[in-house]
Amino acid sequence: MLALIAAALIPTQIAPPADAKTVELIPTDDLWVYPHASDPQSDDYLRCWGAGGHSVGPEAQEGEISYSYLRFDVSGLPSGKLTAVKLVLTHVANPGFTLDLAKASPLEVRPVSAAFSEKNWVFENVSSVAPKGDKDSLYGWVAPNSLPEDGKEFTLEIDLLKGPGGFAAALAAAAKTQEMALALALTSTIDPSSSGMRSVYKVFSKDGPKEKRPVLRLTYEGEMVAIIQ
Repeated sequence: MLALIAAALIPTQIAPPADAKTVELIPTDDLWVYPHASDPQSDDYLRCWGAGGHSVGPEAQEGEISYSYLRFDVSGLPSGKLTAVKLVLTHVANPGFTLDLAKASPLEVRPVSAAFSEKNWVFENVSSVAPKGDKDSLYGWVAPNSLPEDGKEFTLEIDLLKGPGGFAAALAAAAKTQEMALALALTSTIDPSSSGMRSVYKVFSKDGPKEKRPVLRLTYEGEMVAIIQ
């Protein structure tokens, strides 16, 4: 009887201690940064591409380069040691790029200011809310190992501790701000104008199907952590 009572007192958002070392965050806001983008509060997709061999640059203000931003609430995270971080995205089926092109121009994840929201976003904000384009700013990058058969979507997992951008330090700093928010930018040098295939990265946003939404997966040392949805 005591065991049943104890079990009933465990909050539903707390995972079992045996293997509950992961926090999964869904974006509170995400948007496609492009002059002709649709309403970010209802767009099912995020997209990015580059131009002239650049994934970030002044061309963004002219509409040549496209980014996507994801904003996460990082309040209430565990205080244990961060051991792994993955951004998990679901790419649409039948991508407009070859495997070789994707490997030459992987999908990148970079830091960006969290001073934006879906509700108040206008493209002109990119002049003040834009990622840095240098290699030292990269959190991580990924290209698919293979492309599935026609009609099948595929998952992209980006290790955000892989690059030199210092994700762990940025997360710790974000958790101490008044907003307690962290933002990521999706970028790539993939160029739709040079490939002849309209090659872009196109993944589901938080407004897409539940099982295909972006997930920021944080793994900590410890016995029990909350699963934050």
